[in-house]
Amino acid sequence: MNSKLFLLAVLMCLWLIGATQCSPTPVVTEPITTAEISPLPLDGKSLVETQCISCHDMDRIESQNMDADAWKVTVARMVKKGAELSSEDQMAVVEYLAKTYP
Repeated sequence: MNSKLFLLAVLMCLWLIGATQCSPTPVVTEPITTAEISPLPLDGKSLVETQCISCHDMDRIESQNMDADAWKVTVARMVKKGAELSSEDQMAVVEYLAKTYP
């Protein structure tokens, strides 16, 4: 009787090994890095409309009439206060504001 249990245990082990060998291997995908994503051209106007307008109305922005250096200081100050703009976004916003509201 012990030999029957032993044989059954061996067969079960072999079956489990075979079952795990035949199971499909999970597909592991690597996350996309930012280097693989082609960046969209930065649009200063859209950034102003989405980021600046959340705290200021357009009248306030339009009435400033500053050069690029003054806009750069102002945008940097707004980032310190919580505006979510990368350094590239900041450059696009400053360029747009300096051209549009000199």
